[in-house]
Amino acid sequence: MKTAVEWLVEKLNKYELANYSVKLKIIEQAKEMEKEQKLKYQLFIGKVSEIIGDQKTFELLKECQETIK
Repeated sequence: MKTAVEWLVEKLNKYELANYSVKLKIIEQAKEMEKEQKLKYQLFIGKVSEIIGDQKTFELLKECQETIK
């Protein structure tokens, strides 16, 4: 499964941008967005774990992964 940044780079590479620096700026913005999403995910998991416990959190994550498959 591709990350959002990998997908973006693939799409941008299909098109010629007149200004290479614009392309790099867009990629950097996507990387920052992805980093923020990962941080939110980690914070959420930490808070859930704190409230319901590690074991139950692990079980829920496992269930979610199975559902997505």
